Amino acid sequence: MDSSFFSMFYSISVLILLEALISSVGSESGNRAMAIEDEDSMALLPFGSRSGIGRFIRSPQCGGPSRTRDGIAVITVKNNCKNTIWPATYTLGPGQPQLSTTGFELAFGASRSLNVPTPWSGRVWARTLCTNHDVRLTCLTGDCSGGLQCNGTLGVPPVTLVEFNLAKGTKGTQDFLDISLVDGFNIPTSITTQDGLESGESCKSPKCRVDVNKVCPVELQVKSNNEVIGCLSACSAFNQPRYCCTGEFIGPNNCKPSSYSQILKNQCPDAYSYAYDDMNSTFSCSNWPNYVITFCG
Repeated sequence: MDSSFFSMFYSISVLILLEALISSVGSESGNRAMAIEDEDSMALLPFGSRSGIGRFIRSPQCGGPSRTRDGIAVITVKNNCKNTIWPATYTLGPGQPQLSTTGFELAFGASRSLNVPTPWSGRVWARTLCTNHDVRLTCLTGDCSGGLQCNGTLGVPPVTLVEFNLAKGTKGTQDFLDISLVDGFNIPTSITTQDGLESGESCKSPKCRVDVNKVCPVELQVKSNNEVIGCLSACSAFNQPRYCCTGEFIGPNNCKPSSYSQILKNQCPDAYSYAYDDMNSTFSCSNWPNYVITFCG
């Protein structure tokens, strides 16, 4: 079976499991930090996390409510890359419709805001180096359905993922978010909150601003015209249980960081580097802030 397909299938299965974990954790956490998963850009948390994340998640508080009363969260996507990118979205959940847009073009310096009904779980990523062939859009990283709209199709690794689970946790007042390199890396990415800050407090803003492609091991490199354009994760590259945390390696006690995942972690400490990298990679915000995803920034 193709390793890219395996990696995406693996991510989806884990996300479904995480949804159940979050509901369980939210009901009994009290003052304890809760697991995160969120919205339009669902990084690795929903798709990659495996363990009982409730006791690991950082949960600094955001300030007063900033979402509209109808529960719409605004996720703004910014392009600080030198070239045009093609962001994409994916919604997870039984019977949950995809957002009104699942793909769009974004020129250098441009931004676009997405209205996301909550509660919502999903992911956002950037496709790069795309070309049009008749009615098809083909991208060298993050490619999905062969069109501008991904329409419920996941991006092909390597791709840097932003993952959200919005309005979850206790009484639907917490958001969970992360940046994931479990499906590899294509471009630097960061998440910040927008509005609703008070008393000098803000939610932790996860980031992966380093160009991991520059330190990517040769066996993980994806190249175009002799230039490294992406860095596969060990799971995506080798499709082995010890890297994918499957089979006898299921569970945080059985699946440990590899030398490959450690390279990713050293470059981007905030990001998920492998499936059970929960300790410092899942973040939460309270009181319904909006979010800004910045690619190459």
